[in-house]
Amino acid sequence: MPINSPILLAATLLALSFLLSLLAILRNLRSLRDEPPDEGSDIGGMFEAVAQDWRVVVPHLVELRQRLFYAVLMLAITTAVSFTFTPQLLAVLRAPLPPHANVIAAAITDQLGMFMRIALTAGFILAVPFIATQFWIFIAQGLKANERRTVYWFVPGATLLFIAGVSFAYFVMLPAAIPFLLQIFPDVPSFLRLSDYVADVTRLLFWVGLSFEMPLVLAALARVGLITARQLLQGWRIAIVVIAIVAALVTPTADPINMGLVMLPLCVLYLFSVLLAALVRREKKAPKPRKPKRPFRLFRRKRET
Repeated sequence: MPINSPILLAATLLALSFLLSLLAILRNLRSLRDEPPDEGSDIGGMFEAVAQDWRVVVPHLVELRQRLFYAVLMLAITTAVSFTFTPQLLAVLRAPLPPHANVIAAAITDQLGMFMRIALTAGFILAVPFIATQFWIFIAQGLKANERRTVYWFVPGATLLFIAGVSFAYFVMLPAAIPFLLQIFPDVPSFLRLSDYVADVTRLLFWVGLSFEMPLVLAALARVGLITARQLLQGWRIAIVVIAIVAALVTPTADPINMGLVMLPLCVLYLFSVLLAALVRREKKAPKPRKPKRPFRLFRRKRET
């Protein structure tokens, strides 16, 4: 079976996941329209209501349980489907390795453990559109009518950003990082343990893809009024430190080359987040005080001497 077959199958499953997401949106929009939230409600009022009577959060907890159940069920289905092409996915993961590198199974349980890890990672990537939809449906019940329209860019945006992050890690980071790490000592033969190699690669793909969701998360926070574009611009120093910490945790080694490969796109995405925050919620400027108009008079009175 050629290597590009699982890619085509993954694209088909992503399209199916998109279709299920759209059906879930259409099914829940009717209920949201029938019972619209209070237009004058805000986060402060919500906490005040919870402090007065904790039972007001019970329906929301029931709704959250239902959304988590649907998300976990979809993840189980996509993971089960991923079992059928996990060997081909292992061949895709081994493609960035140089010819002189060999992958070995050093323990009896290595193959089974890596089989499950690859299937679970692929299942999560395929379930991203549906999981993002369930998350949005739960959040949208507390938003105003005009704020719910962001569902049209939230679900496809979350999926495209995650796939963009996974693609960047696979096509840019891995071809640059793996040969560099294996050629530090050219005379040492490269025998890689299967569990270590698959764990490092799948962890890198997952966390880089998840970190690419930053513009969407910051735009959503700006849409509900928790942050503003001005605050994001003023906190660029803190953002760089946080991005550096994330890059050190995501990369297998905290060397400057791999960290730089992760930090550069994240910094660009942070600037893109500032732009999105300014677009989704524009700050209202205070009106300028108007000068009092003088009454129109045909003849001016002479000053009394």
